[in-house]
Formats: sequence, C-alpha cells, structure tokens
Amino acid sequence: LTLTLTLTLTLTLTLTLTQVIARDLCVDNAASVLQAADSYQVLTLRATTIDFMVSNFGAVVQSEAFKDLVKLESRGLVLRFLEEASVRLQPREA
Repeated sequence: LTLTLTLTLTLTLTLTLTQVIARDLCVDNAASVLQAADSYQVLTLRATTIDFMVSNFGAVVQSEAFKDLVKLESRGLVLRFLEEASVRLQPREA
C-alpha cells in the first residue's frame, strides 16, 4: 500500500508540475525546459516543449538558452529536436 501511494503521489506531482511548467513556456526558457524534461524523462513535457519550440522555431533557435544548450554536452538532444522540427516544418505537398 505504501509503495502504491508513493507512486500515485509521484505521478500526480509530476503531472501537476508538468502542467505548470508547460503553461509558463516561453522562447527564453524552452531550451532549458527541454533539457530538463529530457534529463528527467518527463516525456509529456518534452513533447509539449518540442511542439512549442517547433511553433516558435525562429525565435527559439536565436535565444540565449538555445545557444547554451548547443554549447553543453546536449548535442544529441539538439540534433533530435532539429530532426523533429525539420519534419514538421517541411512544406506539405498539395
């Protein structure tokens, strides 16, 4: 029972924090949020952040946080984001 309660509380807290962080996403913090979501394997927050970053691609990639992300040992994460963005941002054929 204690383990079940602990897991339930952990999942509830993770979901709540994910929602709060997602509401406060902005160009200046998106790259940092992506890095944290990736590091802690919060997949829903990572997906939400990638959606935001793709929708605001030009501004995000020019932000200081994104530049810092590229400088860090997060190149694999940056590459995955850019691959996802390139797929989503390709012109659709009629």
